[in-house]
Amino acid sequence: MRTGDVVWNELTGEKAMIVESGEETEGARVVADFAVEKGGFVPGGEHVHDHCTEQFEVSAGTIAFLRDGEQITLGAGEQLTVRPGSWHRWWNAGETEVRIRATVEPALSFEQAILVFWGLCTDGHTNAEGRPSPLFGAMVATAYRRELRLRPPPDAVQRLLFPPLAAIGRRRGLQRTIDRYLDLATHPSAEAGRGSLPKQVMRRVG
Repeated sequence: MRTGDVVWNELTGEKAMIVESGEETEGARVVADFAVEKGGFVPGGEHVHDHCTEQFEVSAGTIAFLRDGEQITLGAGEQLTVRPGSWHRWWNAGETEVRIRATVEPALSFEQAILVFWGLCTDGHTNAEGRPSPLFGAMVATAYRRELRLRPPPDAVQRLLFPPLAAIGRRRGLQRTIDRYLDLATHPSAEAGRGSLPKQVMRRVG
């Protein structure tokens, strides 16, 4: 991805525009402006980044974080750092859209992981919380283990079971779907060089 590229998640109401990409910073960081619609949340629930630090700066709205069991609510002008190894999740805790600038250091393949996770959400390959179906989940967890880990299951179970499950997924041709998400031209909810966030993307029920 490059500056001005945009991706959105129709399940979770998240929208992101690249400010600095991993490619452009030679892997040092990726910076993105996020907007999270009312009711929006991070997909997959509680997760951890073993090798990345995340810095969040809120410019509008109210967002809640659960970080290592402690709930923290942030408003405009406030910041939060999530260190490597810290379990966390977050959601829009207010009545209006949240605007955040997120910085991830180092970049690793964080952008690619987001493209795949959000593509799976948009195409209906996850549950209502954004957790991928078993085979897709095993493939993504194996490919992007450096970038993030979800729980459950426990890490020992993931190490044991996910590689053979991922192999089954590849034999069934699921890698073609993942490859489609990695190309902005074929991604179901991304646009290269758009330069602005879409107004509303979240699928409303009822």
